[in-house]
Amino acid sequence: MERSPYGHELFKTSADKPKAEIIARRKTSDGKSVLLWNDGTLTWGMYDAIKGSPRARTDAQIREALEAGWLVMGEIELYEADEIPRLIETARKVARRGGSAGDLRSNFAKTAPLKPHWIVQETDRKGQPTVRVWRLPRISHPGVVIWDEIRGSHGSRYRVMTEIMERGRSSGTLADTGVRFKDLMSLSKYLRETSRLR
Repeated sequence: MERSPYGHELFKTSADKPKAEIIARRKTSDGKSVLLWNDGTLTWGMYDAIKGSPRARTDAQIREALEAGWLVMGEIELYEADEIPRLIETARKVARRGGSAGDLRSNFAKTAPLKPHWIVQETDRKGQPTVRVWRLPRISHPGVVIWDEIRGSHGSRYRVMTEIMERGRSSGTLADTGVRFKDLMSLSKYLRETSRLR
């Protein structure tokens, strides 16, 4: 067996390739199972193909798919299930260039759309949100929370806050950094510029 630069097995020829076999299992940060097969295919735990997963047929395609597959499996625990198709797409590009896990993370971060996951903190009498928060991913913005006062905020609506930590854990208290933005576009630009993955 040939080995990748990361020490994982690659098949030299299709004659070496056994029947379909799972060669690795991992879970996303939100607990969804992902399987890597011996031809480089990536599926969810119930064997449904993941969007963007390679369909390798030739020996060269299998080798490339396995390289990309191992890149994905090495990083998968850092990402949520809805990010995995884009992670696969990025890994395939990185694998073609012979890149590393670090290349995968930085390339993924550059193309990542900032998609807020708001948690409502307060509502009005009609049940409409008035205050909500967005906790940013730890890998890019550890301890950063965006505070959004939907109503009643004069001028800058989005405030960048930090979580106060006690003994390595969040105390549940937020501190205002003084950084504020009127719109999501300006906030997104700032978050890209301050990401640890730049």
